[in-house]
Amino acid sequence: MKCCPTCGQPLVGAVEQAISGLRLSTFQRRVVMGLARRMGQWVLAAELLDAVYFDDADGGPDKAQNCLSVYVWQARPKLRKVGLEIEGIPGRGGRRRLVWASERRASEAA
Repeated sequence: MKCCPTCGQPLVGAVEQAISGLRLSTFQRRVVMGLARRMGQWVLAAELLDAVYFDDADGGPDKAQNCLSVYVWQARPKLRKVGLEIEGIPGRGGRRRLVWASERRASEAA
C-alpha cells in the first residue's frame, strides 16, 4: 500500500485525516474517498458513480455524470485547503485522480 510522503500514513487514512475537518457533502466525500482508494491513479467516471450511488437501487439520477462533475467542482476548492487536488481528463468516460498538491508541483517541475 502506498503511503503519504508527508506523514507516512497509508494514503486512504491520510486523506481521511486531511478531510476530516472539511465541510463536504455526503456525495462529495464519497467521490473523494473513491479517488483516495486509488490515490494517484486515473479512475473512470463510471467507477466513481458506483462509489457515489452504491446505495441507490436506480444507480443515481438520470444525469449522474453531470452531478459527478458538480460534486468534483464543489470539492476542489475545499480540498486545496488541505493540499489535495483532483485532476481530470475530459471526454468519453472522463477520468479523474486525487493527488497531493506537493506531488503535482514536483511532477510538473520535472
